[in-house]
Amino acid sequence: MTWRIWVEFLVLVLVAGTGFSTFGGYVMAFYRVSSGTVSAIFLMAFITLFVFLIFYSLFCSGVSDHPLLKQGKCVAGKVISQRRIKMGRGSQSEITYSFPVGPGKPMTGHGTDWTGFYLKDMPVLVFFDREDISKNVAYCCAAWKVRLEDGTLLEP
Repeated sequence: MTWRIWVEFLVLVLVAGTGFSTFGGYVMAFYRVSSGTVSAIFLMAFITLFVFLIFYSLFCSGVSDHPLLKQGKCVAGKVISQRRIKMGRGSQSEITYSFPVGPGKPMTGHGTDWTGFYLKDMPVLVFFDREDISKNVAYCCAAWKVRLEDGTLLEP
């Protein structure tokens, strides 16, 4: 996993910890008001569901790339456009890439280039699902890294 996933995980832990301490006070107050334990259990189940929804929203895009990198087909694509987008104090590199899915059948995709290295007309590795070619990711846009059979990491 890369540092972005660890940062997202840390943010999730901080939000969950703050949420649990805040909601814990509400649960204790609610429990004092209602003497039934069923209401307190229901409230805790609702809070747990809320925390899991936050966790899913933080990790859904990074997690969905993992099966593509592990089992998807890998082809050499080409960056067809690149632009820098201002994000707060910094900027991110957004790329659009094309890749062949068959003879004479190009497909396009887009994503955030986390390396900041890729420019227009540069080659890029693209992983895609053979059964649903709309599921694709450029290697430089994935949160995961690929380990080769000899144990070294594939460099973007």
